Amino acid sequence: MKELKILKSEQKIIDFLQVNDPLEILSIYPYRYEKNEMTSFDKWKIDDRVFFNAKLLNKPSVSRFNRISMARFEVMYDENIIKCVIYNRTWISNLNIGNQINITGKYTGQNRVTVSNYNTNDLKSELGLHPIYRLASGITIASYQKFTKKIFNHYKDTIKDNLPNWIKEKYKLLDLAVALKLIHFPKNESEVLLAVRTLKYHEFIRFHLINILQKSSHTNQKLIKKFDYDDVFSVANSLKFNLTNDQIKTTHEILEDLSSDKIMTRLLQGDVGSGKTLVAALAMYATVLSGQQTAFMAPTEILAIQQTKYLKQMFKSFDINIVCLYSALKSYKKNVVLEEIADGSAQIIVGTHSLIQDKIKFNNLGFVVIDEQQRFGVKQRSSLSQKGLDVDQLLMSATPIPRTMASVLFSDMDVSTIEELPLGRKDIKTKLILENSMKPILNKVLAKVNDGDRVYVVCPAIEDNPNSEVANVTAIYKALVQSLNKKAKLDINLGLLHGKLDSSQKAEVMKQFKTGEIEILVTTTVIEVGIDVKQANIMVIYDADRFGLSQLHQLRGRVGRGSRQGYCYLLTDTKDEETLKRLKVIENNLDGFEISKYDLKLRGAGDIIGVRQSGIDNFVLGDILKDQVMLEYALKDAKEILDNPNKVDNNVIINDVRNYMQKHKDVLER
Repeated sequence: MKELKILKSEQKIIDFLQVNDPLEILSIYPYRYEKNEMTSFDKWKIDDRVFFNAKLLNKPSVSRFNRISMARFEVMYDENIIKCVIYNRTWISNLNIGNQINITGKYTGQNRVTVSNYNTNDLKSELGLHPIYRLASGITIASYQKFTKKIFNHYKDTIKDNLPNWIKEKYKLLDLAVALKLIHFPKNESEVLLAVRTLKYHEFIRFHLINILQKSSHTNQKLIKKFDYDDVFSVANSLKFNLTNDQIKTTHEILEDLSSDKIMTRLLQGDVGSGKTLVAALAMYATVLSGQQTAFMAPTEILAIQQTKYLKQMFKSFDINIVCLYSALKSYKKNVVLEEIADGSAQIIVGTHSLIQDKIKFNNLGFVVIDEQQRFGVKQRSSLSQKGLDVDQLLMSATPIPRTMASVLFSDMDVSTIEELPLGRKDIKTKLILENSMKPILNKVLAKVNDGDRVYVVCPAIEDNPNSEVANVTAIYKALVQSLNKKAKLDINLGLLHGKLDSSQKAEVMKQFKTGEIEILVTTTVIEVGIDVKQANIMVIYDADRFGLSQLHQLRGRVGRGSRQGYCYLLTDTKDEETLKRLKVIENNLDGFEISKYDLKLRGAGDIIGVRQSGIDNFVLGDILKDQVMLEYALKDAKEILDNPNKVDNNVIINDVRNYMQKHKDVLER
């Protein structure tokens, strides 16, 4: 094959797109299409996008204001004189009176059009669908389309389609080269739909094959963990409350995996406050009973310290050595903990990412729990598991998605779901306040404090930024102090918590908040995950529009964790209708599964559920909500391909995906 010659203007496109191979440009699809069809002038409405072919009546006159140029001209269309204006296209003055020009623009009324694009091409070539791409300034759509066509024509006979023929026949999918041609150069909407359908399937089948192949790589055999189920559940029986049915069910699922001869990789998902940590604790106890160590990795030091206290309280009647390891631990204490981990006397080890440091040597690590798994990369999670031999792994997430969707998206692991919440908790009352100030609710909040409740006041920033109007904890803390002084509420104690405090300071602040020495805690989102203060029943969130829905739901889950009524106030001064509509979802909904679905629509799965493979983050055309059925069919087909690897068609795609995984190993392991 002859080498594709690249012009300077085409190299500019390659540099902008940051591709190594021009062929990759064919995988960068249009984000929308414009349909050029001529309609008679009498059907035009104000703000309509219009396309028409007209005769130039006068020489365009160009004027300049600062760095903006504006050209005015008149054309004749449909026996009407149309007054046109176009910005920053000075070369339009090269046109001559009488030229026939194709014009695209917006009709603004009174025979006026603001022109966005024009050319003198043959009218027939301009009619129909035209793909629109996201391009840098200086790269025209025309030049980009021309280069795309050049690439396609050069490579079209060598484009490799690894999708098995039996799948293409089953779903009537196009050959890959045909699909690429139709998505970039369609004649009509039907061709676009056919192309998109085929290309979506390619995305989904690769995603599932990667997931399943990754799962098969860590389902090696292991030694069976031996323990008595009755002994494990004796811990649950010692508690002052009963487990929910979902907690019992998911505990059994995990215990069955632990006692099997296959290495476990399981996701435990559930809404905020559903009791995931208790389930994980029972699994950790089972591991201890089997004679192995277990590690619990938390995303923050505050949470690691809290979970250690929680576990020690739970196992206070059982002879278990529980230790906590984090970077700010004093040296002499850290050395003791390291020795206990190494000699095996430490049975449950709680910590932050400090646990994955090379100097941490476990004696007999058999089980790992990763809390808030989406906050850790694949490499961090695997690094901890690699500190033992054939280690079982449980990933926990409080950003749940519906069970059927989870089983499809997390096809590289088994999924346990807790949908049932513990009895006795009251629904948190959420109120959207259309003012970024506590003034409308301050008296209510103070009354609740006097009644024994404690309050979180959450701000998105730590310090003042002259370039931002976002509320920061320092300013809000000072403002609250002044407000309390004015109201003579000198007996109410305020605290300040943020990421710049050292570990001992954070721990002291949280201790004072728990004991009631601090009644109102002004904080950043450092308290977002897992913090459990039973007396905290009010949360005020400044600049609520700055947070994602799932994050707001997580924050809200920090209050109302006891028997008293919980309240959450969302403060915002935004006027944006879409943003307010989004916040209304939180105000009117307490179901984390539904909130996650809505957030998935807005932000994508990578952000919400921490999906880390090339898969979801690289879904260009696929939509995990709209295309659930296709995703499920692709999963079944991926399993069938891997169950029959010796079929020639199947073998080709398996090898291609393996090569892809090897080539993108660093990305897949982030």
